[in-house]
Amino acid sequence: MAQKRMFSRQITESDDFLDLPLPAQCLYFHLSLSADDEGFISSCRRTVRAIGASDSDLEALVDKGFLIFFPESNVYVDKAFCLNNSLRSDRRHPTTYQAERKRLTLTENRIYQFISEAASQLPTNCQPDDTREEISPDKIRREEKRTGRVSSGKDGPGEGDRNDLLLYMAGQDGIRNELEPILNR
Repeated sequence: MAQKRMFSRQITESDDFLDLPLPAQCLYFHLSLSADDEGFISSCRRTVRAIGASDSDLEALVDKGFLIFFPESNVYVDKAFCLNNSLRSDRRHPTTYQAERKRLTLTENRIYQFISEAASQLPTNCQPDDTREEISPDKIRREEKRTGRVSSGKDGPGEGDRNDLLLYMAGQDGIRNELEPILNR
């Protein structure tokens, strides 16, 4: 386990951290100092008692999202440990809490997150959109034969479509009778 730890100002100067009571802030620093090389902390209650903090300070760190608690093994992990500390791989000792570590993943920001939470936050806009209907030139010709209308051959609507649209819009305003002779020239 390393003898030195670092703290990112991105964490310690955030509003969420500064809103914590001072004993909870102090507890965060002490817990991070006693974490193993992957951020896992096994003896939190001892540290709480040693510095004169309370269980409510520990709960505040969990509630605000600075620590993750694994109740089945009574182990905590500092969510931002990898953001705060970067150890070379040849100096890092793997955590003894491998079962808990397997339930976590690192985000792009180097923050621990449960794997189930990370999967639910995948972008959905990357999924293929199978609901779009492919419009082929053959389908356009069939529709023109069916309706008796001919499009302009460009990508947009035909002239008849434009006139119908104008007549429809004019009908909404009550001036259809005035526009119809002009458009039908």
